[in-house]
Amino acid sequence: MNFVRISLLRRLAFRWKHLFGLTVIGLLIAGVQFLPRIWRDRQNQIFDRQCRELRDRKEWANLAAAAESWTKSDPKQADAWLFRAEAAQGQRRYVAASDFLFHIPLEDPKSIPALMAGATLLLGNANRPIEGIEALQKLIEREPRIADAHRNLIQYYALTLQRHRLLRQIRVAIANDREPPESYVYLFLIDTLRLSNGVEMNSHWLEQYPDHETFLVARALHMEEQREAARRKASENKINPTKAAIESTSDRSQALAKLFQRFPHNLELLSYEIEQSLLVGDSDRVIALLSQAPPEIDEDNRFWRYKGQAHEAQGQMTEAESAYRQSARMNPLDWRTWNSLATIERLRGRFSEVSRLQSLVNQADTLRLQARGLPLVENVGTEWLRAFAEFAKDAGDNQVANAVLRRLGRAP
Repeated sequence: MNFVRISLLRRLAFRWKHLFGLTVIGLLIAGVQFLPRIWRDRQNQIFDRQCRELRDRKEWANLAAAAESWTKSDPKQADAWLFRAEAAQGQRRYVAASDFLFHIPLEDPKSIPALMAGATLLLGNANRPIEGIEALQKLIEREPRIADAHRNLIQYYALTLQRHRLLRQIRVAIANDREPPESYVYLFLIDTLRLSNGVEMNSHWLEQYPDHETFLVARALHMEEQREAARRKASENKINPTKAAIESTSDRSQALAKLFQRFPHNLELLSYEIEQSLLVGDSDRVIALLSQAPPEIDEDNRFWRYKGQAHEAQGQMTEAESAYRQSARMNPLDWRTWNSLATIERLRGRFSEVSRLQSLVNQADTLRLQARGLPLVENVGTEWLRAFAEFAKDAGDNQVANAVLRRLGRAP
């Protein structure tokens, strides 16, 4: 009995020693894994406190050095990159600041606001709009519900007269229920869009990109609109233009002509040249310009309208009607196409259709005058939007009409 008891006790003792050994080994393994985390957390706390103190004292150079050490110690720490960006902004190193913001790991919740802040820096203080727009596009691909990103893209494309991209971006914003109210004004005035700050902004961007086609063309066209507005005002007030004004007009017209020679495939310049030819009834030049145009014109409803006008000038009414209807399908909000179709319908004796189309044109005329009279396009009111929704519905653009009504339904 004693032998059995001793043997049992020995086995139990061995098992307890074995279990104790395994426990110690487990604790050691856990400690090996856990201690670096404790050390890293402690280091992060020290860096965080140091960076906050330096930031509060606005010691930007010291903050930059401390934050850089932090990012090297823990590259996945979002706050470290945020402090580096803040230090760079304090030193007016805006491009570097945006780059630091873009380094925040995508899985971190702070990455999306950081990406937005970085893009805003590029568009603003850094004066690097091309890179800023690229950043916004990537941000929207990742998170399409950021209203400010849509607004910035839409405003940029409107200022730079990038018609195709503006139309696409507005439609994308509408699809994601994130369109700013002024986007409907841009959409309505898309073929005649000119903004009061267009010259200023494009001139500013040209400081960074002196020979950039988009900015050169947009600035010239915005300037031409300002000249035309001044001419109209002088005519309304029965003021004779001064010699200086005439010379200024000549200079700007020459500038546009030189730009067209330099960029003959630019659709905005091509559209302007065709419009000017149509104003003086030079249909031969319109035909020549259309025949030399790049294939991209087939994706732009304006040029289908121009084709219709060229056919109409030659008495080719069937071809003219076909071109006008293609233009209307591509952009139902183009009142000038509806006006041209009304002329065709009148010649064919379809007077009920003429009445419908003329009603559309009259709606558009009222909306256009009201939109042009807005001191700030961002302040477009509910009355204009409601009337625009009715026009869009009558014109057959149900997506836009429903989107406006949805917005109005949310309005306080």
